[in-house]
Amino acid sequence: MFSMSSYKEWGRGVRNRNYYILNELLKRREVREVIMVEYLPLQWRKKLSAFLFVSFEIYKTSYRIIAKDYGGILYSVKDKLKVYTTYCMSGLCGRLKRLGATDKNENETRIIWSYFPLYANCFSELPNDIIVFDAVDDWRAHPAYRKYIKVLARNYSLIAKNSDCIFTVSEHLKNHLFYDHKNTRWIPNGVDSASIDRAPLRKKKTTIGYVGTIQSRVDFDLVCFLAKSKKDKQFVFVGPVWKDAEAHRVSACGNVIFTGPVPNNELKHYLSTFDVAIIPHKINELTTSMNPMKFYEYLAAGLPVVATQKLVSDSDLLYYAKSYDEFSEAIDRALSENTEDRARKRIEYAKENSWEKRVNEMIGIIGEIKK
Repeated sequence: MFSMSSYKEWGRGVRNRNYYILNELLKRREVREVIMVEYLPLQWRKKLSAFLFVSFEIYKTSYRIIAKDYGGILYSVKDKLKVYTTYCMSGLCGRLKRLGATDKNENETRIIWSYFPLYANCFSELPNDIIVFDAVDDWRAHPAYRKYIKVLARNYSLIAKNSDCIFTVSEHLKNHLFYDHKNTRWIPNGVDSASIDRAPLRKKKTTIGYVGTIQSRVDFDLVCFLAKSKKDKQFVFVGPVWKDAEAHRVSACGNVIFTGPVPNNELKHYLSTFDVAIIPHKINELTTSMNPMKFYEYLAAGLPVVATQKLVSDSDLLYYAKSYDEFSEAIDRALSENTEDRARKRIEYAKENSWEKRVNEMIGIIGEIKK
């Protein structure tokens, strides 16, 4: 599995689609082993720094080193999961084969599963029975990858040509990026079953909340408008703030709070303090290709959700707003219309969209293609 994250990031509490799907796969009896190739930074200085840091961490922990070569280290982190960390993608496929990472037993199915569109060699150079690509957002539209638009465009074409099955996080990606691939399936994000629980804790002051990485996709002009028009309410943003975020736009608003990074096991507490959860994203090529995980996490907590994206049509699950005024009015309606029945409906919807069910669907699709 070619990852969009490093194992170190997951150890620090970062959670994404890649993390949840890999861990659901590890729970399945028919999966003997997963070998994860860690996400690699793109700049050489960061590549070497990340590799040296991870190498040092491996020796500090109880992880068992299985093999080493000139380009990386293959180590075991837990039952059924091995991780390969490297500082160089050049010759990667050859190194993985020499390390035995592509070996299989008789009657086993060898799946190449990728989340990393910046590396497409694996689709043609590694032995496999099935190739799966899981498209999480359109990386061509992400500010961090502007320098690599041509590489991504070429790689997306190679991925479409060589993959047996493509999953997309959003319907937009299915219809626009991989529209001509016969085995493209839209599999939305999901929610961790363990997080489905409505805690009754509430603060005295009405709290409008956001959970997730705070970056340029957040419309802080909208947030500023809301904060100024609802001075009796507090707006809490839970998560790390990236440099490209325009958070300075709300610096003069005394009712906007940034918590900074929060351990994943504390998110449930913060969600329990929200009265309404929001997704105030700009509408552009990047956000249109997304299916925010936070939407399902909000519903799992029984919260009313207001968003600039029409993620579902049911108003019990989502208040959709196309303008600043509509967003403000939707928050008021979400507060006044919230009931226990609606909260239970949201939680039931979250249960029907667990990561376990998502992976069951994926495995079923792969099984049909294999036939």
